[in-house]
Amino acid sequence: MQEMRKIFPIMLALVALLLPATGHAQLTCETPPAPFDRPEVLENWQSVWDLMDLCQHREGVFSEIISGGVGRDGIPPIDNPSFDDLALADTWLQDASPVIALEIDGVARAYPLAILTRHEIANDTLGETPIAVTFCPLCNSAIVFDRRVGDDVLRFGVSGLLRKSDLIMWDDLTQSLWQQLTGEGIVGAHTGALLDIVPSQLVGYGAFKEQYPHGEVLSTNGRFYGANPYVNYDSSSRPFLFFGEPDGRLFATERVLGVTLGDVRAAFPFAALSEARVINETVGDVDVLAIWQPGAFSALDAASIDLSRDVGMAGLFERAIDGRTLRFRADGDAIVDEGTGSTWNIFGTAIAGELAGTQLPSINAFPHFWFAWAAFYPDTELVGHEPATMVLTERKYLDPVLGNPAAPVTLIEYGAYGCSVCKRWHEQGAVDDIIEAFDGEVNFIYRDMPIVLPGYSQTAAEIAQCALDQGQEQFWLMHDALFTVARQGQSSAEDLMEIGAQVGLDADALRSCYLSGIHVETVRFDHQRGEALGIRGTPTFLIGEQPVFNGDPDLLRQLLQAELDKLDS
Repeated sequence: MQEMRKIFPIMLALVALLLPATGHAQLTCETPPAPFDRPEVLENWQSVWDLMDLCQHREGVFSEIISGGVGRDGIPPIDNPSFDDLALADTWLQDASPVIALEIDGVARAYPLAILTRHEIANDTLGETPIAVTFCPLCNSAIVFDRRVGDDVLRFGVSGLLRKSDLIMWDDLTQSLWQQLTGEGIVGAHTGALLDIVPSQLVGYGAFKEQYPHGEVLSTNGRFYGANPYVNYDSSSRPFLFFGEPDGRLFATERVLGVTLGDVRAAFPFAALSEARVINETVGDVDVLAIWQPGAFSALDAASIDLSRDVGMAGLFERAIDGRTLRFRADGDAIVDEGTGSTWNIFGTAIAGELAGTQLPSINAFPHFWFAWAAFYPDTELVGHEPATMVLTERKYLDPVLGNPAAPVTLIEYGAYGCSVCKRWHEQGAVDDIIEAFDGEVNFIYRDMPIVLPGYSQTAAEIAQCALDQGQEQFWLMHDALFTVARQGQSSAEDLMEIGAQVGLDADALRSCYLSGIHVETVRFDHQRGEALGIRGTPTFLIGEQPVFNGDPDLLRQLLQAELDKLDS
C-alpha cells in the first residue's frame, strides 16, 4: 500500500487526462488534501471533475483510491433503459442466467448480469422510485440503491476509480464519489451520506419468471450480451487491483451473503449455504432464515455466462410472522417450515400449504466475494462456516498416482488440460512407456496448472478431481479422456461430464461434485504449489526437487535413471 500512495498522484493525473477540460471545481478549503496540494495534480483533476469539492472526504480515502484503467463513464452506465417481456427475453436467457430481481409498486423487473458486467450501473425508475441497479464484477457485488438524496434525484455513473477493488460511482449533480459496496459518499458534497438500499435478489432467470410471470427484463436493444470478460475470475486467488491482505478465514473469491443488522455484520458462505440449504440463525437480535437453492450461473466463470457453473442463489429473511417465529428445514429440494409444513421459495414466499401466499419480511443481504466484504467489514461474523477439517486439508494433498505407489522415484507433471503440448505428450503414450521401462521403480503424478486456456483448463481440472474422489482408476480414465476425447478448449462442462459418464464414472456423483465447486480450491492448491516452484509454463516436470522444462521422453528417462542411481549410491 505504501507504493500505491507514491504512485497515486500519477494515476489520478492519467485518469484526468482522459477527458477534456471543463472548468474548475469549487473548493471549501484553502489547501486541498494530498495529493491535490500539488498544483499539477489538482489542475488535471479539476479539468475533469469540475464540480467536486475535494475538501470534503472520508478520512484516509485518497490513499486507497486507484485508477481502474478507464476514464469517467469509460464503462458506460445505462440511462433511460428499455425492457422486454418474458417471451422476448426467453429467446436469449436460460433459466439459470443470473439476474438482479426486484419489485416495486407491482412492477417486477430483472436486470441480467450478462448486461451489467458490461455497464455496471443502470439508472432506472420503478413506479415512483428512481433506482440505480449496480453490479461490481471485481467484487461480485449486486446492490440496488434509491437515487434520491434529500430533494435531489441523482444520476450515477462509473467513475473509473476503484477502492479495495470495488466500483466507485459518481453522481452528475455534485460529482461526489460513492462506494458501491456500502452506498456511502466518500468524496465531495455528499461525503458521509448513505444511499437507501432497495430490496432485491440475485437469482436465476427461471426463478424470476416463476415469481413474476408478468415481469419485465432489461432489453439488449439488439446488442449481443452473454460473453464474460472476466473469465475464471471467481477461481482467482488474487483479486484484481486489490492491494490489501485478504482475510484468510475464507478463500478470497468465495461467495458470501453479506448483511449488516444494526451494529452486527455477518456473512453466510455460499459453501455452507449450499450444503445446508437452510440456516436458522439469530443475527444481533433478529431471528433470520438464510436459504440457498441451485439455479443461477456464475457471471464470472466461463467465457460464456450460460456455460458457467451453477453457483446457486441465496436470500435472507426474518423468521417472525404474526407474532410467532418459524423454524425451517430442507426437504429434498424444497424448503418447508416445521410448524405448518408449508413450502417456501427463494424469495421467501410460501407457495404451498397452510401459509401459501405469505411473504417473509426480506432483509437486505447481497452476494459478494469474501475478500471485498471483509475489506469493508473486517469485524464480520461468519455464520455456518466450519474451518477446514483435517480430512478436507488432507484431500488437497491427495495426488493421482499411476504405477507402483511405493516406487522410490516419482515423475510429477504440472500440466493444463488446455495445453496442446501436454495433449500431444499424453497422446503419444509417453507416461505408460516410462512407467513400463522402469518396471515398478518409477511412478507418475499429475498436478493441475490451469494457465493455458484457463477457463477450460480450470473446469476440466475440477471435473478430473471429482473423478479422483471416485478412485485412482476413475481419475486416470477421466484424465486420459480429457486429453484424447474432449475437444480441447471447446468442450463445455456438460460435455466433459458426459465424457466421464461414457468412460464409466458415476455420472450423478460427478455432476454433484462439480456443481458444488468443492474442488475449485483443490485445483488452486496445485497451481500454487507449482508457482512456488517457479513453474510458469506447461508441461513442466519435477524429478526430485528439480523442475524440468523439457518434456522429451529420452531426457526424462535419463534424469529418472540418474535419480535412481543416486538412491543406490
